[in-house]
Amino acid sequence: MGHRYWCWTRLNTIFMSLNIISHNVRGLNIAMKRKSIFNFLRRKKCHVVLLQETHASAKHEKLWGMKWGGEAFWAHGTSSSRGVAILIDKNLSYSVSGTRVDQEGRYLMVEITINATPIVIVNVYAPNKDDPEFFINLFAVLDSFSDASIIIGGDFNLVLDNVLDQNGSKKHRNRKARESLLQYMTHYKLTDIFRHKFPTVKKFSRLQKLPAASSRLDFFLIDGSLVENVKNVDIVPGIMSDHNMATLGADINPAPRGRGYWKFNTSLLNDQRYKDKIRKVITYYKAENHIGETDPHVRWDALKAVVRGETIRYASELKRRLNIKQIDLEKLIGETQDAILNNSETELGYTKNCSNLNRNLTN
Repeated sequence: MGHRYWCWTRLNTIFMSLNIISHNVRGLNIAMKRKSIFNFLRRKKCHVVLLQETHASAKHEKLWGMKWGGEAFWAHGTSSSRGVAILIDKNLSYSVSGTRVDQEGRYLMVEITINATPIVIVNVYAPNKDDPEFFINLFAVLDSFSDASIIIGGDFNLVLDNVLDQNGSKKHRNRKARESLLQYMTHYKLTDIFRHKFPTVKKFSRLQKLPAASSRLDFFLIDGSLVENVKNVDIVPGIMSDHNMATLGADINPAPRGRGYWKFNTSLLNDQRYKDKIRKVITYYKAENHIGETDPHVRWDALKAVVRGETIRYASELKRRLNIKQIDLEKLIGETQDAILNNSETELGYTKNCSNLNRNLTN
């Protein structure tokens, strides 16, 4: 398969983060759930999103892609199982060189080029059984991308370390599948970047209630050549799912875009506080700028500029408050999960707290 090593030149180069999120969403068929998840992910300001268990079909692609707002790639299972997607932020400068789509909705590969840097991003939703053939087939397809670096993320439905990556009575065995994946990791020089950064930390991406069990099934495998460029990797609270999200941030140098055009956020029309504020702004403007004193076209353009400025200020403050609320709620969810893992809360208390916190997170 050719060498995948490439250089990062720091001289006269402005580095930028490539932020990737992987999340098993357990279905996107419910419109309100889909809207909440897309809004949540956009607030995370990630460049690439890997979704598992989308439960989508070809008829959903256009509408759901429009709701996301950027480019979307899909591999479909059924309306009640499997399915993966790769969503790309509209503000990322990139080009697509090729794709590979699994007809069973288990994996999806997209090769993107960012500032002359080819990267194959692979989204995986592995079978929940001991199936080493899945990884044999996966890497056989991946082999067709001969000159790009690899980032694989998703729900692997196995743990790489039986001691550090699981907790509780129910153990993820899938021994043959794990051995198969470990062999390919060695062959392709892939690194479990979370375990590389945190050699002894026990942190889990799936929290099962009954029977109580936790495991790290969701993670990223990356080229060894990229390891030093990874700035952050974590497992953070997810939304409307029993899976947490795996996150990855790496240095990269995409060609930046400009600020673009301002676009009115139509959801503000449902915000009574905003509407009351704009009414007051218009009333004050009319009182200070009497008809006949200026050209009506100039007066109208000036009013639109005033309303635009007030709208931007209001939206910025609203976004700031929502971000603070989201950060606080995610911190509380993380602390609650840590508490149950340390046996300092009962399972009932954990379930109640996490349910309440996740409900608040979607509002």
